[in-house]
Amino acid sequence: MTLITSVSISAGAMTKVAEATVIPTMVAAVSHLSGLESRVGPVRRRDPATLATVDAFFSRTDLIGVELTAAVVQLGTDHREQHSLRTPDALQAACCPELGVVMDA
Repeated sequence: MTLITSVSISAGAMTKVAEATVIPTMVAAVSHLSGLESRVGPVRRRDPATLATVDAFFSRTDLIGVELTAAVVQLGTDHREQHSLRTPDALQAACCPELGVVMDA
């Protein structure tokens, strides 16, 4: 399983990703934080075409969405304290157990 933490690529490349055929052996997951982080660049640049492509990618039905639940936030707090991670990175890492992924220390 692949946890997508952020998408920061050109509009052309993002279009190819958004329109890509599903790879049967790959399962991709995104947290809603990933969607937020990926939208910031196009919003700041006032680039509606890229923003639409990013939104299309994160709307794909073959992606698993990971909610930022209270349990994820608590685990993220623990990761931030124990590993000196930035808050977004700690929250991304905390999403992994929701998917059954064990993170190595």
